[in-house]
Amino acid sequence: MSMSGGSQSDPPAAPTSDNWTDVATSEPSPRAPPAGVWSIWLDAASTIDSSAAPREITTLVVRNVPARYTQEKLFQELSGDANAHFQGEDAGINFFILPFSFRAGHCRSQGCAIVNFCSEELAMQFQQRWHRQYLTNHGRTKCLHVAPAALQGLSAIMNQFNRRTVEKLQRAGMLPIFADVRGNRVDAMREFRRYGIMP
Repeated sequence: MSMSGGSQSDPPAAPTSDNWTDVATSEPSPRAPPAGVWSIWLDAASTIDSSAAPREITTLVVRNVPARYTQEKLFQELSGDANAHFQGEDAGINFFILPFSFRAGHCRSQGCAIVNFCSEELAMQFQQRWHRQYLTNHGRTKCLHVAPAALQGLSAIMNQFNRRTVEKLQRAGMLPIFADVRGNRVDAMREFRRYGIMP
């Protein structure tokens, strides 16, 4: 996939919906993603725009997350805001992960989170709330960049996992966060077993 954005002289693409923020033509592309299991999402997220977006958007990539944020801390801040206006069957986030890289004995945040929502409406509101905004403890790093992921939906996310990846995340204590339709947390290993990834 190409990582380059459109030419600065090109006119902005006409969005398919006035509600989605066009992130591809309104600002410079964020930093290039690291290689690894998540790059299939991150590679396309910097160039996708609403005119090329899939019909149903529920999966977003949140970039420029400060290194000081752990997965739990980031989830608490983002999910608390996302779920504040939705209850019952549309509780909000049902999958959340802040990928970390493991190199030379060090664990380092990759600076971007992958978030899936129960509905496109919730994903859209989340993007409108957080795109170009700052977290409570953001520091001097760039504002958040929120865009649709290249692959969409929880099934597509789960298809990127294998047993080895799950075991590695489990040993590091960095399994993704899952929630049911009412916003209650679900055991991650149970979900991996339900999808046939773990025995």
